Amino acid sequence: MTTLARRGPALAAVGSYRLAGGAVDLWLAPSRSTEDQLATEDLAELAGVTDERARAEFTAGRAALRRVLADYPIGLGPPKLAKDGNGRPYLVNAPGWDVNLSRAGSLVAVAVARGARIGVDIERAVPQPRAASLAARYFSSADRAALAEHDLASAEATLAWYRIWTRREAIAKATGAGLRGLAADVDGVELVELPMPEGYVGTLAALPEVQSGRTL
Repeated sequence: MTTLARRGPALAAVGSYRLAGGAVDLWLAPSRSTEDQLATEDLAELAGVTDERARAEFTAGRAALRRVLADYPIGLGPPKLAKDGNGRPYLVNAPGWDVNLSRAGSLVAVAVARGARIGVDIERAVPQPRAASLAARYFSSADRAALAEHDLASAEATLAWYRIWTRREAIAKATGAGLRGLAADVDGVELVELPMPEGYVGTLAALPEVQSGRTL
């Protein structure tokens, strides 16, 4: 992998982990970027996005991912990104490597792995008006029991809800199942609750390559 050090004033290393038989790095960047920071293929993808908020989110995520990948010894030439049928990003020209990203509030999280398939999710821990209905739909009985230990109106309950939500999101992103996989229990997954700035919650999930369903 790479030496985890602060790359410029706006990109910071969160940590380096050994998960699911692979090496995983996690980075945080502010979600402000401009389109001139994107690669040609990114701009081609962005051309079909008309919603301004969606354009800004895409630009922030892809620019942060490009900055992080720039210093990794990945493949031959610049990393080539594509998306699978579920919209999950992957590296076309870098067998054995995997990437994932998440945006929330003013932050973008970028995860880079070698030898594992990964998913990352970060969220702002703000009150979720649909918390109860989402928990009933996607959380396991054990998840709901853990939530029941808190006063539902408390800040602690909000944090507990987001810890469960980010775990489920990260696992679904690692498997590539998307929203339909949020409620699924997955064997062999390894999880890390990420150290995040105040007001944010994040989880990193990793699966061994042999369980990922796709050769990295």
